[in-house]
Amino acid sequence: MIRNARNATPLAAAGAIAATLFTATASADMESLLAYVPSQAEVVIYVDGDKITDSHLMTLIRQGKAGFEMPEKEIEAIKALTGVDIYESIHDIVLAAVVDDDKAFLIAVDGDLEQDRLTALLKFNETYEVIEEGGLTVHHWDDDGGNYATFVDADTLLFAKSADVLKQAMTAKGKKSQSFLSSETYKGFGGEQKEEAAAWISITKPGGDLEHVWYSLQLDAMLMELYLEDEECTLTSTSTLKSEESAELWAEMARGFASFVQLQRFAPEFQELAEDLDIGEAEGQSVETSLTLPTERALELFQVLADNAK
Repeated sequence: MIRNARNATPLAAAGAIAATLFTATASADMESLLAYVPSQAEVVIYVDGDKITDSHLMTLIRQGKAGFEMPEKEIEAIKALTGVDIYESIHDIVLAAVVDDDKAFLIAVDGDLEQDRLTALLKFNETYEVIEEGGLTVHHWDDDGGNYATFVDADTLLFAKSADVLKQAMTAKGKKSQSFLSSETYKGFGGEQKEEAAAWISITKPGGDLEHVWYSLQLDAMLMELYLEDEECTLTSTSTLKSEESAELWAEMARGFASFVQLQRFAPEFQELAEDLDIGEAEGQSVETSLTLPTERALELFQVLADNAK
């Protein structure tokens, strides 16, 4: 949120919306965006906007069957002000971060964005300025510790919390050896094969309280993928361990926990998930699990689990 904008005028509100778009929208071919992600990224998230928008899941969400309502009025206001249609203009988005560095955060966007309109709206932020940096035109506004965005071509937008991260992104794009595309994590997970997923997240280091558990279990990396086909949702997880022995132990623990949930008097929803969970055998240092459910049932379970987590 832009606190320094002229909040008393409609144009200032428009500028705030434009700034929000710089941090919330996206569109593009997966690998063309991943090329901007520096190799040191520890968390990388990819979302295929087209697959999400065209899915049965989104149909149910827009019908209000997900336990929350889409802000349709706000979405229409954004479209009127910026020309960006949240449902049609957004094709892909990549987010990348280094866990212990709040400034090491990047969003890569490539889609049907109207650069002139977005830039014009941003100018209503009193702190807005243009910086020429290494041949790039960088849009900067000093809100929440500073925001930096640049259009690297007619469609592709990069957003970061520091100018240095934008420089690293451009270096990664120019030198594949310094990009996430060349990382052992990406290659180990099958890389370009993930284009079929509607979304995925790669983690090589978790944050907060999970970090101790992560290292105790000898985890090296984890990939979670979401596939949306017809009226089914499939969630898969690939866990890479430090050794083959750790992978075998991980698989045994997962199967043991699933059996425990089925035998105990947990909520029926948890028992159903445990019964449907497919836990594979350890293959080398990796273990794969998957869960496939009808989309309507997946939404119902999600709501129950969310309520239990409150």
